[in-house]
Amino acid sequence: MNGKSSAAAQTADGARRATTRASASAFSYPEQPPGTDPTNTDARAPFPVQQAPRPVAKPRTYELSLPEHHGIDSTDPTALGVLELAALLRAGALTSEKLTKALLDRAQEKDSDINSFVHRYPDTALAAARDADARRRAEGDRAPLLCGIPLALKDVFAVQGRPLTAGLPALLGDNIAVGDCTAWARLKADGMPLLGHVQTHQMASPPQPATCAASNPRRDWSRYTAPSRWPGASTTSARWRAAPPISGPCSR
Repeated sequence: MNGKSSAAAQTADGARRATTRASASAFSYPEQPPGTDPTNTDARAPFPVQQAPRPVAKPRTYELSLPEHHGIDSTDPTALGVLELAALLRAGALTSEKLTKALLDRAQEKDSDINSFVHRYPDTALAAARDADARRRAEGDRAPLLCGIPLALKDVFAVQGRPLTAGLPALLGDNIAVGDCTAWARLKADGMPLLGHVQTHQMASPPQPATCAASNPRRDWSRYTAPSRWPGASTTSARWRAAPPISGPCSR
């Protein structure tokens, strides 16, 4: 670079710096009382320009339309979906105790083949089902929609007094939950009987065949397809009609 080009470059760079300093000096932050932080971020003064508050979004509500219970075949309640079961329970055409017993019998019959459940809780499930039936009789249509519908939880959801191994029975085989997780506490408050805990991959992480083969549920892919990215016990139990809803990180 010759002397003339170098001088021109320095002049242009100096002009840009001068423009930047002028722009910075022309901008001023709004005056704030000493010691205040309008951003609530523990930032040091001078504080950024305060942004307009965002509008508070209203919570979304969804209206569910239950099917007419007259057109639902309740001969085998394990073959029905959640909305169909809710319609039958609300109409008094099916009891939670009968539904829960049918699902427990189904799990007892099939689980030796599919290896889906880690633990089943028949006694407490039937007791919760009877309580749900009594609640529906007392509250009628005011009872929660899910009241009386049994479910299974992945083995990463804590239930007070129950084992919680998170797919690691060799390490957490003696672990007992000291309280209910938030999800189960809310579902229990709605009156859902708990059938049991089903298998989960280690710490609910994507499966590694070399480390999870011993506890993986068995699946008959010729008859059933999986709607989840990492199909496991939740999908298998639902497909084999051992539990209508199953709560888990991969359940859909």
